[in-house]
Amino acid sequence: MFPRSNDVDDREEVKELLSRIQAQLPALEELLARSSDHWGYEDPIYRFYHHSFKVYHLQQKTLEIVKALQQLSPNLPLNKEFMAIVQEGTGKTFTLKDNRNWPTVTRPILEAFFHARFFLEMAIKYGKALQTPPGTLPSGWAALLETGVGTPRSGSSDTTDRSGFRRRTRGSRRGRCATPTTITSRRAFAGTASEAWGPAPRPARPRCSPIRCT
Repeated sequence: MFPRSNDVDDREEVKELLSRIQAQLPALEELLARSSDHWGYEDPIYRFYHHSFKVYHLQQKTLEIVKALQQLSPNLPLNKEFMAIVQEGTGKTFTLKDNRNWPTVTRPILEAFFHARFFLEMAIKYGKALQTPPGTLPSGWAALLETGVGTPRSGSSDTTDRSGFRRRTRGSRRGRCATPTTITSRRAFAGTASEAWGPAPRPARPRCSPIRCT
């Protein structure tokens, strides 16, 4: 299920983002296919557990995906937390001493790839599913906006309903980044089932630009 058609995010930068994703869908889908086949996905993960230096080859795929994500918003930097994960999981060259501390050295390579691939997958999913940017944000679309190619529609009291969509209440305003609150995380900290569906706590919201939190 997706939000009602009359519930639209009318910000120009978000509409432009969706338009760019849709225009680049063939290239994005081809990249995801190469990041999901035997040599682009199955074999590199195996190489990590096999303690093979070939897991280092996965870094190139990560950087290729990051480049594609950046092209969706070419004039703006990507989210700093995401880029920190990417930086920790790329730029590595295998040496024999890495074998002594294999998980610590190579696990960030997989982590960076998984994060990048997730955002690529979400761009394709919602580029195909959405006709207009929704005002009520599906989790994957909200995550993509948080990456830095856009920001979720801000509000002082965003919550998540049972369908998994973040819904806005009155009092929302632009200029603040709302932190997504997922059903899973609320259940994890709720004492009872009824509390799990209660009002979400209001998170601290950093100041942000129209596209990227600082």
